Amino acid sequence: MFRNVPVPDSAILYRDASSSVALLDIPMSIALAQGTGGGFPLKRLMSCVPLQQPYHSNEPKSDAARAKLSQSNEEEIRIDQGIQSLVSEALSKIQDVHNGRWCLDRWVTSQPEHTPLPWTPISGSPQSTIMPPLILSAHMNQVSSYDEIHDQLVWNPTNGPTVLKVEKANFIIPPLCYFLPSRVEHSQSVFAHMATNLLPSTPSCNVGEFDFMLLDPPWPNRSVRRSKSYMTSESQSADPWTSVSRFLNRHLAISGLIGVWITNKPSIRNEVLKTFREWKVLLIEAWVWVKTTAAGEPILPLDGIWRKPYEILLLGRKMEDVPVQWPSLSPFPAEVCMRVIAAVPDLHSRKPCVKELIETYFQYKQYRALEVFARNLTEGWWSWGDEVLKFNLEHNWETVDS
Repeated sequence: MFRNVPVPDSAILYRDASSSVALLDIPMSIALAQGTGGGFPLKRLMSCVPLQQPYHSNEPKSDAARAKLSQSNEEEIRIDQGIQSLVSEALSKIQDVHNGRWCLDRWVTSQPEHTPLPWTPISGSPQSTIMPPLILSAHMNQVSSYDEIHDQLVWNPTNGPTVLKVEKANFIIPPLCYFLPSRVEHSQSVFAHMATNLLPSTPSCNVGEFDFMLLDPPWPNRSVRRSKSYMTSESQSADPWTSVSRFLNRHLAISGLIGVWITNKPSIRNEVLKTFREWKVLLIEAWVWVKTTAAGEPILPLDGIWRKPYEILLLGRKMEDVPVQWPSLSPFPAEVCMRVIAAVPDLHSRKPCVKELIETYFQYKQYRALEVFARNLTEGWWSWGDEVLKFNLEHNWETVDS
């Protein structure tokens, strides 16, 4: 139990007046998204020691060597240079204005960094019948095995967190959330059925639609394959991105927002942008998450060829009709607003939780959100994925005594 720890009401440590630059604490962003209102205590998420020094870089030094290794065309070089300049200016701005730390105190334990789920995600065929949702109570809930909730929607309708015991493991379930523990390529019919039957029309959504979707697909990644921290698309029978992109469009409301995390491979960025166009989604913003040390330095050279210290979230808005003339075919035309989120990295594969940031885009308090390929639950959101409970294991959390 942590004692005499001030409980923050925001994970944002700094944000400029235009909201184009922000400094965010990743573990706290996830913790606050679990729901701490109504007198429920804040819990601190197990984390790792914040990086103090940049990683050693094996990047080629000479211009000749860099030119030989780089396979980027002129447009990609221009894009990379623009992002590097944007990030550099943002970090300088934070350094000049922000007098505090670049991350909050972390709860670091001796447990391994990649805490596995107590079961192996099921990879076989989906269930032949669609089960009604499992409705949790405010008290302890229990199922004897993971098979009982696999491919089944689980719902906590209460205004407080509850506990679900699966086999021998306890999971903390946030208030008012739904989650579907299954691979997305196997449970599309379950998801569609549940969304249609549980989500009535609202002023902004038709039946079964969401105002916001967030996706973090398991893109091909060599370092992830080596660490075996999660399954990437190469190791799965069906490509997860292709699977969801074929049908999720019908569940995104007109004027709804969709955010997709991408790697720095141009082919992946272009694949997502192609899907956006097919969905009549207009790219409106790009959020660059730059990974820094605890002192505010990029963890890798900004101009790295092999590895870059940033990832990008593409944010688009669904249009009722395709614009008469789409903006420039450039990946980041002038019409796209570029923002920078600086954050000290946490455990491998953890992204900053964008709940606090995205809620400023909705003028109404009640909105519907869905996270696909989720690795933790979020208060009030729908979450879907075969690792959806990963970071909600009870032993990953410790109560903060304020």
